[in-house]
Amino acid sequence: MKAIDLYLRPLSDFHTGTLPYVEEKATSVEEIEVETSEISIDQQSEIPLKTPDGIKNQTVPHSDRHWWAVVAEGWFDHLDKPLRHYGDIVDFVTTLNLCTDDPVVFAQNPGRVVSGYHEVDERGRFNYKDHLSAGALGIQSALTKEVPDRVTITGDVPNVYERVRAVRESEAASNPQVDMMIALHMYDDALTGTRWTCIANLFYVCENVLCSGYSTSPEHRIVEETDLDHDEAEAWGSMVNRLKHPDTPSDSEEPPTTLLEMIDEGTSIPTVAKMRRAANAALTANMNE
Repeated sequence: MKAIDLYLRPLSDFHTGTLPYVEEKATSVEEIEVETSEISIDQQSEIPLKTPDGIKNQTVPHSDRHWWAVVAEGWFDHLDKPLRHYGDIVDFVTTLNLCTDDPVVFAQNPGRVVSGYHEVDERGRFNYKDHLSAGALGIQSALTKEVPDRVTITGDVPNVYERVRAVRESEAASNPQVDMMIALHMYDDALTGTRWTCIANLFYVCENVLCSGYSTSPEHRIVEETDLDHDEAEAWGSMVNRLKHPDTPSDSEEPPTTLLEMIDEGTSIPTVAKMRRAANAALTANMNE
C-alpha cells in the first residue's frame, strides 16, 4: 500500500486568511467517504513506524486536520508510468479536489510539499518519510459553518487522475490542449488563493474549457454545461469583469463602479462552492475529449 499525506482546508466565501488559527477551522470534518474502493481517506494520529531499532509510534503533525490517503497495492501500477515523488502527488491532490463538491480543499502542508508517498506493509507499519521540500499549495480563505462533518469523493477517481496526468504531460499540439493545461493551473491557483482570486480563476477555468473553439459568451456556455442558471452565470461574469477591468473606458465620464457598490446594489454572485462545482463539471467532462 501507499499512504499520501493530505491536509484538509475550508473553502470559504469569506476572506479570513489574516485571522489566527485559520487552518484549524477544517477540523469539523469527521469522515471522508471515497466511492472508489481502492482508496480510503482516514485519520490516524499515530502510526507504527519501522526504524533500525524496531517499531515505535510516530505522531503526525496537526493530526486534527491531517488525513491519510491510503491507496491499495497495485493501484498505480497499471499506469504507463509508476507513481513518482513530486508531479504525480500534485496530480493526485488535484484529482481529489475535482472529485468533491463539498466546500473543502485537499492540499499539502502550508507552504510545503511532501516529497513522496509512504510505503505501508501488510501489517500496517509505515516506512515513514518526514522530509519535506519547499512548495506552494497554501490557502488564505476559511469558514466555520459551511464546513460539513462528512466529505464525499465521488466518481471514477482513477480515470480522472489519469486524465489529469495526460493533460499535464501532453505536448499541447492544439489550442484546446493548451487551454486545458492553463485551466488546470488556474484551478489549483483558485483553490489556494484569496476569495477574489478564487472567484476570478474559477470563471477563467470555465471559460478556457468551455469556450475553446467556440464563438460565444462564457456565461452562455456555463449555463449549458453546468448547474448554474442564467442569472447566476451573468452575475458571476459581471463580478469577474469588474475585477479584471477596475477602470471605465477612456471616453466615459462615469466613475467606475466599485466592488462594494456592486455588493451594496444587490449584485448576487453564486457561492464559491457553486463556482467550484461548475469548474469541476467543466474540467471532468471535457478533459481529453
